[in-house]
Amino acid sequence: LVCLDGAQIADPQTGAAVHISGLPAECVPELRHALRHLGAATFLFSADRIYHDAAGDAAAPYVSIWTREMERVDNVMHHPSWDNGAMGLVTVGEQRRIEELQAAIQSDLPALDTASFISNRPGHEGVWAMLIRRQGISKASGLEHLCSALGIKMSEVVGVGDWLNDLTMLRAVGHSYAMGQSPPEVVEAAGQVLVADHTSGGGIAEAARRTGLL
Repeated sequence: LVCLDGAQIADPQTGAAVHISGLPAECVPELRHALRHLGAATFLFSADRIYHDAAGDAAAPYVSIWTREMERVDNVMHHPSWDNGAMGLVTVGEQRRIEELQAAIQSDLPALDTASFISNRPGHEGVWAMLIRRQGISKASGLEHLCSALGIKMSEVVGVGDWLNDLTMLRAVGHSYAMGQSPPEVVEAAGQVLVADHTSGGGIAEAARRTGLL
């Protein structure tokens, strides 16, 4: 399983991490300072769970789309995972705060990559969030690492995506499909568009059938 947009590869049978590209240690102190200054809710991604504190309670149901393994702590800024295995984080808050934080990271921490977005997921429409991870990490880079380990060519891979963080993957694989509800940028990057969407389900099965795998 390629997780957190390529930052981690995990064994689906045991859950063990087999590859991690975590946050650069030299960036952590300044990043934590910026997060404290802006006061946005912070969700810290470790190898096996997501940590948050009381500031993240309201957004926790939205962030749980990444994993159900979440743990509420007294102060996420003081959690030891910052110095031991932090893969990345998601911060949630007002658009102004998210954009201000993103600008600060892009200016002062070039070793980090950011992606800000507004949610279109049912029940969480209008939620502003930003993903922060190591520079150079993407779904394409994670998939390339996995393919190399398994002896598979990227041209043999079938990719299905529905959001902006899927763009690198859709452009890198041999067969790419956009889910029916995908925004225009994703549709343009994919080779084909599926009938299935996030309400009907069945996108993976449809892509497999259309590619001749089923």
